[in-house]
Amino acid sequence: MSIFNKWFVTQKKHEQTIVAFATGALCHLSETQDKAFSSLILGDGVAITPERPSIVAPVDGEITMIFPTKHAFGMVTAEGIELLVHMGIDTVNLKGKGYKYFKEVNSKVKAGEKVVDMDIDVIKKNGYNPIVMMIVVNQNGYAFAYGANGSVQKGKSVIGNYEINGTI
Repeated sequence: MSIFNKWFVTQKKHEQTIVAFATGALCHLSETQDKAFSSLILGDGVAITPERPSIVAPVDGEITMIFPTKHAFGMVTAEGIELLVHMGIDTVNLKGKGYKYFKEVNSKVKAGEKVVDMDIDVIKKNGYNPIVMMIVVNQNGYAFAYGANGSVQKGKSVIGNYEINGTI
């Protein structure tokens, strides 16, 4: 880096958006009935009570894990932010029943791209809440802000954003 760059490098903020990962009613994670997630002990985030089966990627990134019971998947962004998308409360007990994946581990995905279909009827008939939660388990130093409660459309509604600080 030249002496000129050292004197005149400025900070520029970049804002990345998070899109709705399901179509339905959005709420903050703290408002869910899942005590582990609503306590925010695993991280902050939002939840959507789904009206339709398709679950999409909330951000650009890579699928890093799919639970063997298929009720959740993990993602990481290019910035190193780690997310967990958890489908339903206590649905681990379904042992994969009601979930069909369209992506596998190490798949690159764009925000709004379909990852999985969940059978909402199967989940409800088995006595479980189908709410889908997105938890930021590693913010990697970034600041997050989430949208207000309300109706959202998967892949279209912006439900939050995070700021990236970089130099130009």
